[in-house]
Amino acid sequence: MIGSCRSGADFSRISAEGRSRSTRHLWIRSVSDPEVRPPRVAFAIGRRNGPAVRRNRARRRIRAALREVAADVAPGLHLIGWKGPIGEVDFIELKNELVDLMSRTEEHR
Repeated sequence: MIGSCRSGADFSRISAEGRSRSTRHLWIRSVSDPEVRPPRVAFAIGRRNGPAVRRNRARRRIRAALREVAADVAPGLHLIGWKGPIGEVDFIELKNELVDLMSRTEEHR
């Protein structure tokens, strides 16, 4: 199970303490915290990434991929963003990038 970052305190903490990593299509800024169970995730997909329909589809695809790799998501707060214009990225590639980002999050605990 993965929760949502909703409070201003969560975003302030990510901004102040978070570490950034990126892959070809995604970036993540996260704060590892074993106390935060289930892990909480938010998305940052801005207007430069395309119209609302595309941005919402990207969020849904990332959310679906996260559900499939939930066991690999480190406890803590995570802000996930999409780099550049949103194109068609294979779902398996998206999942692999998320696993890569989450494994690098674990390494920096």
